[in-house]
Amino acid sequence: MREAPGTGIVASMELHALGSVSLALVLGVTGYIFAKRLSLPAILFYLLAGLAAGPLGAGLVRSSDLGDGLLPLVEFAVAIILFEGGLLLSTRGFLQAPKAIARLLSVTIAITAAGGTLLARFVLGLSWDIALLFGVMAVVTGPSVIGPLLKSLSFPPRLRALLHWESIWGDVIGVVLSAVALKFASLADPATQAGELATGFLLALCAGAALGALGGLFLSRMVLPLVETLHDEGLPGVAAFAVAMGTFVLSGHLVPNSGPIAVAVAGFFLAHQKPRTLAAIRHFKDQLAAIVVGTLFVLLSATVDPGLLAAQWPRMLLVAAGLGIVVRPVAVAAALAGTEVPARERLYAAVVSPRGIVCLASAAYAGLVMPSRGHEAVLMLDTIFMVVLLSGSWATLMGGPLASLLKVRTPPETSGIILVGLNPFSRAVARALAHHVPVVFVDPRADRCEEVRTQGERVFCAEVLAEDIYEEAFNEGYGRLLCLSRNDALNMLVAGPAARQMGAGHVWQSRAVRPEKAFAQEVQGLPLAFPPELVIGEAADAVSEGRGRVEELGCPPGEAPGGAKVVPLFRVTHDGRGVQVVTDAADVAGTEGRCLCYLEDGQAFSG
Repeated sequence: MREAPGTGIVASMELHALGSVSLALVLGVTGYIFAKRLSLPAILFYLLAGLAAGPLGAGLVRSSDLGDGLLPLVEFAVAIILFEGGLLLSTRGFLQAPKAIARLLSVTIAITAAGGTLLARFVLGLSWDIALLFGVMAVVTGPSVIGPLLKSLSFPPRLRALLHWESIWGDVIGVVLSAVALKFASLADPATQAGELATGFLLALCAGAALGALGGLFLSRMVLPLVETLHDEGLPGVAAFAVAMGTFVLSGHLVPNSGPIAVAVAGFFLAHQKPRTLAAIRHFKDQLAAIVVGTLFVLLSATVDPGLLAAQWPRMLLVAAGLGIVVRPVAVAAALAGTEVPARERLYAAVVSPRGIVCLASAAYAGLVMPSRGHEAVLMLDTIFMVVLLSGSWATLMGGPLASLLKVRTPPETSGIILVGLNPFSRAVARALAHHVPVVFVDPRADRCEEVRTQGERVFCAEVLAEDIYEEAFNEGYGRLLCLSRNDALNMLVAGPAARQMGAGHVWQSRAVRPEKAFAQEVQGLPLAFPPELVIGEAADAVSEGRGRVEELGCPPGEAPGGAKVVPLFRVTHDGRGVQVVTDAADVAGTEGRCLCYLEDGQAFSG
């Protein structure tokens, strides 16, 4: 049978497109694995893979083979990224610096857009409408870079909140502004319709927020309760993804350009509702985002025009440098003037400002829908790629050293401590620790939470087995966790999820009972807090009966007055602003300084 005319060509194009997407997927996932192994943001690996496999390199990945199919892929990826970003935001994080965050999302965006527009106009020579489009795209920050940076480095809670909130909502606002600017560039007489565009922008903000809240409410109150009855652990993430995409598309259909805001608000609303399946949803979104972001980064990196890049790279480099060295520092300085943010933290926020996948995706989308502006659209896209490459590489390679140089990198021993297990011993430990580091309890019982709060101690009233509470606490500067419950099984169950969020080296188990009475085994790979003679259940009883107490003594502690046995729990740093967990008495032998110790009268320890 003869093949219909043109069928072979179509099949060949489809095969090329499938090959390009498949190779981009392989390279993206490989880059993600390497980044995880090296504890670095993956953006640099994605960009280099795209360049190596695209027209600048081997020519194996050809984004042009996808044709118009690249457009829905870009929108799909942006929706996933924004929904995932909304899931990671918490109101507690915003309260760390509400004024500073609000100014970053208004003043910084306005100045950056203006500066980017001027650079594009006078350095690249773009027409004013395309220059404006470039300027608003330049405000789109990079959660795909900032997120891994925040997980790999320990920052003060306020700086962490600033970077986190700007990266998420900067993306959302930038995408909406880009859509408005794209419409502006397509108008025959934009000057007479500027008011209509401004009204459309405000309508998109309001409608997107309202529809997103409704989508989040529908998901948390109707869809997830129904899904939970099916007892399938993988289903909540799939259902949440479906509702998120539906919210994105429906909102954009009802009110143009409102989809990005709606999907981000839906994620934020869902996170605020804290359904029991939130951890499973976040885990599913992490996996999906890793696949989609890596694949799209490689595909978009392969769209770079080698000839144009070779001819125009000095001007592109000048624009990228101008944004990072001049525009960003001026914008942050103006936004944070008069706020409570220290100068060192302002400087770090000013010099580490990566652009990421959403910025590049917005530029690629604009180029695809403006074929009539061919040369200018390609020049804009290649320059955005240069900005993303340089700013992402700078943040990836220099984010850690700059944090150390500016002294905004919080040493591990100064980070806050989460205590799981409300009992007399853990309460005594918390009171002693509070003189040196922030301390917070996690407990699900409302009456116990209220009791702790009335006595001036801090507590997160939440389910101790929910991973999201530890992620939120980590984002607020609580980088360590001690399991001090009397129940060894509960300690084991808590340690696993907490270690996944905070890192195995930041979570300690404890001996709830004597080994011969233990019901559960310790989680492998996690350290045991305190010397082996300390048993939480026995110490809690002793403190309750007035025989035990926690005091600050000199190191090594030795014998206490009156014959009380002494067990070192924490070594206090020399400046008194941090503590290190003691796992064995030998940890403090031969050292000088101060220790937090447990003292008990009588023969409480059998050794």
